[in-house]
Amino acid sequence: MPSYIVYEEWGTTCKKPNTDFPEKQWKEAEDAADAIRAKGGRLVGVLMATGLFEQLHFLMGFEDTLLNLIMEPDSVHELLDYIMEYRMSMAEELIRHLKPDVVLSHDDWGAKDRLFMDPDTFREFFKDRYEKLYAHIKEVGKEVGKDIVVIHHADSHCAEIIDDMADMHIDIWQGVLPSNDVPALQRHLMGKKPYLMGGIDAGIVNNPFSTEEEVRAEVRRAIHDSEGLPGFIPCITYGLPESIRPGIYEMITDEIAACNKSKSDPAGLRISG
Repeated sequence: MPSYIVYEEWGTTCKKPNTDFPEKQWKEAEDAADAIRAKGGRLVGVLMATGLFEQLHFLMGFEDTLLNLIMEPDSVHELLDYIMEYRMSMAEELIRHLKPDVVLSHDDWGAKDRLFMDPDTFREFFKDRYEKLYAHIKEVGKEVGKDIVVIHHADSHCAEIIDDMADMHIDIWQGVLPSNDVPALQRHLMGKKPYLMGGIDAGIVNNPFSTEEEVRAEVRRAIHDSEGLPGFIPCITYGLPESIRPGIYEMITDEIAACNKSKSDPAGLRISG
C-alpha cells in the first residue's frame, strides 16, 4: 500500500513526546549547565536533533517523504504543524531551564551536491516554520537574559538557500561542505549572517587511508581558500571527536591553531608538497 494513503491518517498513529517534566527532573541538567558556566570562558549549548525534514523521513521513509511533498501536501503541512508544536515546546523548556548561550539545531536538507528538493519546495514546507522556530528561540532567550546564538547543522549542499537561512535567523550554518563553494558564499554574504562553519572535507580527513600530512593539508587548504574573506570558521563538517577516527580531531585543532599563530607570516601558511 502506498504510504501516502496511510499518511492521510497520521493523526491516529503519531503522538508527540511530552515536554512538561517536573522541576526536580530538570535539576541534573541545570546543575551541569551551572558547572560549565562556573568554569568561565565556556558556552552552554543544547542540541535539538532530528529537525523537521528528518523527522518526516524518520517517520515514513525517505522516498515516501519526498513523494508526499508532491502527492499529499495538505497532510504534510498538517503533520509539520504538529511536529512544530513539539519542537516549539521543547525549545522553550530547554531555554527556560538551562539558559543556554547556543542552540544547535540539526536538519540535513541536501546531498553532497544538491538539495533534496527544489528551493521553492523547501520554502513552501520548511522556511516559514524554521523562521518561526528560531525567532521563538531568540525571543525566549531574551526573556531569560540570553542573546542565544542559533547554529543550524546541515552537512549538505544548501548554497541555493543561503539567503533563506538569513531570513530564518540562523547565526551560523555548521557543516558547510566544500562542494558549496565556501569562498563564493563568503563573497556573497560579505560578513553577513549566517557565518559559515565547516569547509574541511570529511572524505579526506576521516578516510582511514589518509596520512597525517594529507589531513593537515586539507585543513590548510580550507583556510587558504577563505583567506581574506569574512564569516568563516574552519571545522570538520560533521561529528564529535568520538565519531571520527582517533587523533583526527586533535590534528585538525592543532593545524587550525598553527595557522592562526602564523597568519601574519605567509610563509607559515604554505602547504608543503
